[in-house]
Amino acid sequence: MSKLIPTLISAALIASPSSFANNLNEQLVKDHDFFSGKHGHYQQTSGKVVATYIGNWVDPKEVLKINANNISHLIYAFVEVCGDKQRDVLDDICLTLEDNQLAVNSNSTDTTFIPYFEQLKKQYPHLKILLSIGGGGRSATFEQVTENKHNRETFVQSTLDYLNKYPVFDGVDIDWEYPLTKEQGIGFAHLMQDLKVGLDALGEKNERKYINSAAVNTIDYLTQFIDYSQVAPSTDLIFMMTYDFYGPWTENNIGHHTNLKTHPHNTQQGYGHSVDAAVNKFISLGVAPDKLVVGIAKYARGWQGVTEHKQGGPFGTATKELYPASIDEAGIDDQRQ
Repeated sequence: MSKLIPTLISAALIASPSSFANNLNEQLVKDHDFFSGKHGHYQQTSGKVVATYIGNWVDPKEVLKINANNISHLIYAFVEVCGDKQRDVLDDICLTLEDNQLAVNSNSTDTTFIPYFEQLKKQYPHLKILLSIGGGGRSATFEQVTENKHNRETFVQSTLDYLNKYPVFDGVDIDWEYPLTKEQGIGFAHLMQDLKVGLDALGEKNERKYINSAAVNTIDYLTQFIDYSQVAPSTDLIFMMTYDFYGPWTENNIGHHTNLKTHPHNTQQGYGHSVDAAVNKFISLGVAPDKLVVGIAKYARGWQGVTEHKQGGPFGTATKELYPASIDEAGIDDQRQ
């Protein structure tokens, strides 16, 4: 790179998370015109997972706008947990609940989504809806939940009670961001194991199969704390966070934040991130390929004032200035449809 690059923006080209294919180089089935401006149709008999999230911060009526013909799973985000580190906004709800129970009651926002989920499933019977627990900035109580067996039992029973009360949900998605010690990693494995036992028992009682899944980061720094050979057997799906590989926190080495392949010259300082690298890593850690789901962002990340990086990656070194300057959050451009 011999000159200044005024702007670099990385964007996801797919609007929703897509499933992992056993062979990343497998030729795409040409069942529609990719440049027609029309959506291709998800093949509901393929056995692949095509999932997307819907947040509880939107109008519940947005649920009915979802074209569930093109997805297999809808993940409702997020239900939180009561405990010492709960967010202040949960204080009123958790006042009458025990620590380690789900922070839900008849007055919580979550109940307003239930009738819309029920309508959606009537229209699309194939659709699986998962209850996502935790989330970025909402996961602090997982440390307390996994401290001991009693706390885990309280959490699991609370979760099972909620699924039994609202049969529109087909399982759970644990979104702990993130276990940061070996002890927490062990606690995470125990939590997934206990949930699996509980979900199987509830499924036998209700004559249905409940899904036990988790959303996990894929970078080396965070995967080091978790023994996935202990997690995988009790987990049906692992939603890999194969996005945010680069951002404002990586100003000395930037690139596409949800790239398929690792750039061969952008691996300095441990930045050899990509979907391909994540998939191969998790397989090496003992996770079956058919449990892996690739995450693809619905937004772009960008920088401006990018200068040559003689010792770093091929894209250069970003200044502290992000691009776009301000769309919801500096440096992010949402791709809404």
